[in-house]
Parts: sequence; structure tokens; C-alpha cells
Amino acid sequence: MKVALIVLCLVVVAVNANHFVCNPNKAYEENKCNRCTCFIDSRGILRFRCTPKTCTGKKYEFFRKCDPAVPIPCNNCWCIPPYGIICQLP
Repeated sequence: MKVALIVLCLVVVAVNANHFVCNPNKAYEENKCNRCTCFIDSRGILRFRCTPKTCTGKKYEFFRKCDPAVPIPCNNCWCIPPYGIICQLP
């Protein structure tokens, strides 16, 4: 299994007048597959990381495209290229 970590260096990303602000007290999901969290690293930088699960299939690829034609599945979701759709979990 290929291990891959997704780390966003930018914590705040502007998307369609909606801003994604990574919150360490919230859980997120990447493209309906990996679980993601925010954390503060040893240098005090807020980071975003997802589980290294290998995700495949039409549904995953559909959300990963992250273009305006892809409907965002809920209000607390953001399109963050090149990672895809990131949704806050309830």
C-alpha cells in the first residue's frame, strides 16, 4: 500500500467567496474517503493532514476533479485544488 500524506501548506484557501479555515477542533473528510484533521506542528504552523488510505473508484475521482461542474455535497465543503472536495464532518 502506497503511503501518502496530504499536507496543505496554506491553511486559508479562498474558494468561491467561501473560505476554508482549518480548525483543529473539527474533523474533515477528503473526497468521501480519507479522514483529515488540522494540527499545529513543532514550529507552531497550522497544518492539514489526511489518513494515508489509498482511495480509488469513480466516486473518488469525481470529487477529486474539483471543478465548477462538480456539485459540492453539503454546505460545509470546499473545493481545494489539487486535493478535491474537503468536507467538515458533523
